[in-house]
Amino acid sequence: MIIPLLFLTFVFAGELEVEGDLKVTGNIDAQNNPIKNVGVPQDLTDAINGNALQDALRDDSNHEYKMYYVATWMGYHWFNTIYQNPSKYTSLDFSDTGDNWEVKLNTLALDGWKVVSVTPYGTAGQVFNDGVSDSNQRNGFILFFLLKRSIEEN
Repeated sequence: MIIPLLFLTFVFAGELEVEGDLKVTGNIDAQNNPIKNVGVPQDLTDAINGNALQDALRDDSNHEYKMYYVATWMGYHWFNTIYQNPSKYTSLDFSDTGDNWEVKLNTLALDGWKVVSVTPYGTAGQVFNDGVSDSNQRNGFILFFLLKRSIEEN
């Protein structure tokens, strides 16, 4: 009786090697030890190793940048209906302007542009003078969008 117990103690004190799938219910506690030899993930729910993470986060290509000034507002008409106008936008070099930032941003995204940052300008609730009659009160905000796109090297 003691020999099988000693044998089992030595078996469980060493490494446990499993061929095939290992299914576990409950948590696995590595007790602050590293988990070694994690492969490249195949699904979004897979664990990730450090090399795969560094590759995913690395962005060492050359980029071109664009910056847009975007103004959007909501207001109350004199009979208290809430309305929202499409956002007006202009590039900082004034070469690209328009009346619907949401559509423009989607178009830019389809062309490979990615939003790097969005920075508010001024105070939220600024009153805009955009040529609408004085019976409307317009409150809005201004944002600067910085976008980038990878430049393909030949």
